[in-house]
Amino acid sequence: MVSKMAMRQSFSRIGMPGDNSWSESFYSIMKKELIFQLGRFPTRESARQGVFQYIEGFYNTSQGQKCLGFSSPYQCLQNWSLNQ
Repeated sequence: MVSKMAMRQSFSRIGMPGDNSWSESFYSIMKKELIFQLGRFPTRESARQGVFQYIEGFYNTSQGQKCLGFSSPYQCLQNWSLNQ
């Protein structure tokens, strides 16, 4: 199925099972907060727009991350830019 859709499966490096843990965590959160609440998207384009709006309009601007000192990715980037 993956090859029919011109996709390439992601694998961790040998002996490094945590390589993909951050992405697996993000996708799990996105599924819970976006996909499972809204249900199915009528078209591929509406799904693409919904995911973009979730990431850029909500997740990056308001979701605090533990590894970023509980600030959002956007806040962390602003703080980093100010200190450069």
